[in-house]
Amino acid sequence: WLDMYVRLKNYKKEHGDILVPNRYAKDKQLGQWVSKQRQRYRMMRQGLLKGKSIGRSEITPERVAMLESLGMVWDARPYPSAPPF
Repeated sequence: WLDMYVRLKNYKKEHGDILVPNRYAKDKQLGQWVSKQRQRYRMMRQGLLKGKSIGRSEITPERVAMLESLGMVWDARPYPSAPPF
């Protein structure tokens, strides 16, 4: 997790934000990781992860705070309140 976090910090230095595209050509794993953190955050907020380990990338309040310190946008969809088509 920390390795990916450092890669995300480097992305921010280069791009000024952490809105990593899911299919970021320069680092495909990073885009997928950011997407997975958003997914796990939503699950945590919905109470679906109470007391359950979800592997090495488990989202915790401490990790949420670390990501938020970089400016994490938890819902990066262009129109988050719009219903899916």
